[in-house]
Amino acid sequence: MKANFDYLKNNQLLKDEYQTANKIVKLYEIEDYRDVIINARLFLEEITKLVIKWENLNCYYPLKDGEHYNLRNNTQYLRENLDYPLIIFKLFDEVRRLGNEAVHDSKFQINPNQAWHVICNVNDILVFLLNSYNGQKLNYLRPDLNLEASDHPDKFGMRKLKITEQTKRQNIRKNNVEQAQSFLKNKQKKHYHLRKSRHFFKH
Repeated sequence: MKANFDYLKNNQLLKDEYQTANKIVKLYEIEDYRDVIINARLFLEEITKLVIKWENLNCYYPLKDGEHYNLRNNTQYLRENLDYPLIIFKLFDEVRRLGNEAVHDSKFQINPNQAWHVICNVNDILVFLLNSYNGQKLNYLRPDLNLEASDHPDKFGMRKLKITEQTKRQNIRKNNVEQAQSFLKNKQKKHYHLRKSRHFFKH
């Protein structure tokens, strides 16, 4: 079986994550299994940040002294605030634990099966999110997840994005600023080329 994240390409929620997800597959194909796991861990950390945003939760939730915002704390925060199926959080935990070992233990041996298992976890987390928040009907790679979803449709059902009007306005303002910056940059570039052309014809 071959992993394929093409379903992210045109998806409104996760299209920006396609390149990173596809990179993980490419690493697997060239047998760089350690980097598969390291990149999967970093990728899921970004995914947890997105979920926090979708659910309109506090992205600066309180931390204990010395703690940092990372995959472990983000996942724990989501676990405390969302009623996701337990098996979904287990997928996050498995990737995090393997990722930590891959990063901190240079002698840690990673085999193709472990790397493939991590890719399956990443895929099934994304499938759960798209099925839940976007109304997709994608299939899970792990048979146990397909069975779980069939047995507990209430836990795997649709969820509403809880982005507030304030967040929407912030996004609109951000887009407007980006467009203005792009316009100004293009204007400056045209002005520069015009000045350069005038200088050329004078000489």
